[in-house]
Amino acid sequence: MDNKNYILFSAIGNTDPYSVLNCKGKEIYNDGSFLHIVRHYKPKKAVVYMSQSICEKDKEGLYDKCLQKLCEAENFTCELEKIKKPNLIDADLYNDIIGDLRTILQELLDENHDYEILINVSSGTTSMKTALLTLSICNEYATKIKPVQVRAPLESIQEASIITKIEKNPDGMVKVNVCEMAENAQNRCVVNFENYLYLIIKDKLLNMIDSYHYSSAFDLASASKELFNEKQKNILQLAKYREDLKTKKAKELEKILNIKILPIIPNDKSFEFLLYLKVKYKRGELIEFCRAVSPLFTEMGKIILAKYFGLIPDDYIDESSGKFKKKGNISKIVFIPDNIFKNEKEKPFIATQNLLELMILANDQNKRNISQKKDNSFFSEMIKNYGELRRMEETIRNSVAHTMSSINSKDFKDKVGKSINEFVQFLIDFYDKYINEIKKNNLTNNYDEMNKQIKIFFDINQNKI
Repeated sequence: MDNKNYILFSAIGNTDPYSVLNCKGKEIYNDGSFLHIVRHYKPKKAVVYMSQSICEKDKEGLYDKCLQKLCEAENFTCELEKIKKPNLIDADLYNDIIGDLRTILQELLDENHDYEILINVSSGTTSMKTALLTLSICNEYATKIKPVQVRAPLESIQEASIITKIEKNPDGMVKVNVCEMAENAQNRCVVNFENYLYLIIKDKLLNMIDSYHYSSAFDLASASKELFNEKQKNILQLAKYREDLKTKKAKELEKILNIKILPIIPNDKSFEFLLYLKVKYKRGELIEFCRAVSPLFTEMGKIILAKYFGLIPDDYIDESSGKFKKKGNISKIVFIPDNIFKNEKEKPFIATQNLLELMILANDQNKRNISQKKDNSFFSEMIKNYGELRRMEETIRNSVAHTMSSINSKDFKDKVGKSINEFVQFLIDFYDKYINEIKKNNLTNNYDEMNKQIKIFFDINQNKI
């Protein structure tokens, strides 16, 4: 495993740099955890943390000599940096140690952007190993930190009697300062750790996704440094764009991620707004829900006039100049009075009331699109239902536009005559029948389908470090 983009951070314990097992009179030499990781990962640099007792042991450069000998045998170079703590006598005091180790680890991350930091969690005192493991699996650098555990060498000894003897005779473990153990150096490193901070934040993100709070999920993932990869952030960014009705940007990210979430249907602007309205309802944001009703109903009215009567209301007013205008095929529009789009202030304005009046006028004068093979009852029912939407819209809008009070589910039903759920279903049924067929392909639940795809990106073994 020759990768020069590693830096190893390791405490030093009593079985470093080497240990020897005395088994039935035969000496079996083994790497200590520190040198075993160096042997198999060949880091460019090793930074070691040394307590008072280890500093005493290193007076004659034991660790330098052993590392140099190993590098010569394996034909690579590894710089050694020692962090000596001669005053660290009580190396088992967890609270005193973890703060110091956290500071050192952060400095290593800040100074070595192009390197992955290996952390030896098998050397040092129990408190050192616990502290290093905690820092390894509870951090925001899932792609930058790799904790490495080194299994004890006993499993390389096949005879149970010898293992038993060693367990009963710990004095058989003798520290040595030689470097002749290549034959016993099979890889004992274990690196398949869960990053528990990742798991905790991921659970929060998935809860946000289930409740349709995509902006919050994206902000949390973005603030988590390198805990999440670019694809995971991009899928959340896509959902955020969609929530913000920035459909074009959402589709650009679809291409980058090579996925398909947003359905391809006519009038996708109104469809996305319909789903946006449904999300507001599901999140319990009733005031925002009520305020979003008018733009959607206006857009649906325009689509109905274009689809069933061949009329495009935007062609008949110039909002920038404030003047009514007519253009295009005069035969289609001569029946439209000049004041059809004027409100009480005598200024051109397209609203649901204007659109409803125009539908009634066009239908009464039989100005229907002949390509739409629908009977009289279809048009009558459509205009009647749009009129009902218009009535409910006016009631809803007035309940939030002119007061500073809140609105709850009971208030909504008392004012509108339908529960919010009944209102949303009426709206979906209307849209499905007159704008786009969306129910047969379950498109009304497209946000839930998007949530499923988002979760796939978080099922990848990103939490393995």
